[in-house]
Amino acid sequence: MKTKKIIYYVSTGLLTVLLLFSAGMYFFNHDEIAAMFTNFGYPSYIIYPYAVAKILGLTAIWMIGNRTL
Repeated sequence: MKTKKIIYYVSTGLLTVLLLFSAGMYFFNHDEIAAMFTNFGYPSYIIYPYAVAKILGLTAIWMIGNRTL
């Protein structure tokens, strides 16, 4: 049981770092990210909502005890 908790928190922590880094890139390097999104065929106006959605998703993942979710 303790091993499962350790694996859960380590993997969740790594996912958190990855998603926070990418959301930070969306906010602070907007020009580069906009060029990349345009290259992939996506509109650039979706960058900020996508970053906010990543942060809200992390909030939902870390709220384990919340029964609403």
